[in-house]
Amino acid sequence: MQTVSSSPQMTKSLAAAIGKRIPPETVILLSGPLGAGKTTFAQGLALGLGITEAVTSPTFVLAQCYEGGRLPFAHLDAYRLEGAGLHDLGLEEYWRNGGVTVIEWAENLAAILTLNTLNIEIVPDAGESESRRLFFSCEPGEYPWLEEALKCVY
Repeated sequence: MQTVSSSPQMTKSLAAAIGKRIPPETVILLSGPLGAGKTTFAQGLALGLGITEAVTSPTFVLAQCYEGGRLPFAHLDAYRLEGAGLHDLGLEEYWRNGGVTVIEWAENLAAILTLNTLNIEIVPDAGESESRRLFFSCEPGEYPWLEEALKCVY
């Protein structure tokens, strides 16, 4: 499944629609180049969860956790992680907290991710400065609420 976002605000709106419907214990893996809109997506998802605190990129701190919404929200950035020792970091605790976890640059955690996830690749459109294509992939039937969320934005 894929969709197009024409602006950062539209990406936030799309993510907020997902956040309003997302069930507990959902893990979203975000991939895409630098500046694609991964953090923008995470900010919109937090809004949809009802989190009013400002969501910032956790690039230098690895993880940010937010409470106060419909579900707890953990936002991880694995950009600086790779190689041996990933199991020793205890990252699994973030996606076992009964809330929602978003992991940017999740491809760097492939060695320890052994759960069903919603994968979203954000790809800038060539020639369009703010346009993005979002590609959604998951196990068939795993996230029935996703299609409904996408319809609410368009």
